[in-house]
Amino acid sequence: MEKLFPLALLLATVLLSAIDSVNGLPGSARPTLDPIRTSLLDEIHHNFTVKHGYHLSQSNTDFARRLFSKINSQGTSKNHFFSPLSISEALAIVSLGARSNTKEQLCKALGYTNTSIPQPLVHEAFKLLLELLTNERDSLVSMGCSMYVQDGFRLEKKFVHDAMSYYQADTFNVDFRATENAKQQINAYVRNKTHGKIEEIFKTINPDSVLVIVNYIFFKGSWLKPFDPRNTRTDDFYVDASTTVKVQMMSRIGSYYAKQERDLFSFVVLLPYKGNASMVLLLPDEGKMNALEENFSVSKFLSVVQSLTTGYIELQIPKFSLKVSYKLKDTLMKLGITDLFDSQADLSGISTSQPLKVTQIVHEAVLEVDEIGTVAAAATGAEMIPTSIFPRHKFNRPFFLIIVEHKTKSVLFTGKVMNPTESV
Repeated sequence: MEKLFPLALLLATVLLSAIDSVNGLPGSARPTLDPIRTSLLDEIHHNFTVKHGYHLSQSNTDFARRLFSKINSQGTSKNHFFSPLSISEALAIVSLGARSNTKEQLCKALGYTNTSIPQPLVHEAFKLLLELLTNERDSLVSMGCSMYVQDGFRLEKKFVHDAMSYYQADTFNVDFRATENAKQQINAYVRNKTHGKIEEIFKTINPDSVLVIVNYIFFKGSWLKPFDPRNTRTDDFYVDASTTVKVQMMSRIGSYYAKQERDLFSFVVLLPYKGNASMVLLLPDEGKMNALEENFSVSKFLSVVQSLTTGYIELQIPKFSLKVSYKLKDTLMKLGITDLFDSQADLSGISTSQPLKVTQIVHEAVLEVDEIGTVAAAATGAEMIPTSIFPRHKFNRPFFLIIVEHKTKSVLFTGKVMNPTESV
């Protein structure tokens, strides 16, 4: 039997919420488009959002729901946080070189077989989605990927070309047999792209590796309506019936899109960032955490967000910082992606030099939620508030969060906060 050479997928994800005042990303972090391409983007923006973009985003959102369900089943009492878009992108890159049943399993799990986008156009739709997310003036998102190839190992030219064309994937040569140097090189890339938030995603590296695909997404946002640190107080957070922890509870009275949602057994509120993204928080009714998880669906979530109404409330949410790591092989196998990880893998579109299989998929995500960032963020225009008593909504028990980008209708991040004092 031929030796199967390991291919690793590394998904490095970081989210910064309400840390710095930004109107976009630093110029060095944002790739530029030529005028013709920019004009083309302007022309297709509407059609993309309504047609291909909507269907691709819907598929990615449904994948997020199914992936969260599998991840959550491994530990319902744990904090969870990840980027389904980042994971979808990395798997889509692999699908460029997957063939036969391996490709079919990937496309089915990602939801691309049930979408109105023909499979050959999925990558083109992804390309436009990524450009719209990262290249607009008010973008808060930076995404990218790179491929590290063993010296002397030959990748198929079409795979390299398509990975660059659709996903802007740079290719670097490395000697995985010099494991320490290879690990340092990849970790340095991730550390740089995530602004130091993920320092060492690779603790060890397999010397038999021939290809490592690294994907990252960096979100840097500040609240459109920041919290005043002077209103933050130490308060109780009820993890469960027998566990209470102390947290720094932020508080703000203002106008928010929100509602009590019966179908999801929860209070739902939308916290906008400067730019085109928002954090949607879902606070389950007492004892209804499982009911929310069982009844959550893409259609219900989209319907709820569209039905939110504006009104004045007193909103209290804890400051917290999460850092969560996943090895996704077993989780993805439960979603039907099985051939990719064993001798049945057909990745001949990546290389015909030697048989390949994926040995592991690693994903790390960081979330930091704070009141405000710089003075400029705190100096956001004042909001006039009528003098009266408003409904208070206090997130002092486990809750869900979803980060959405509005123009592309994309779910950037999703998570569940069970204990805001546990960062890992």
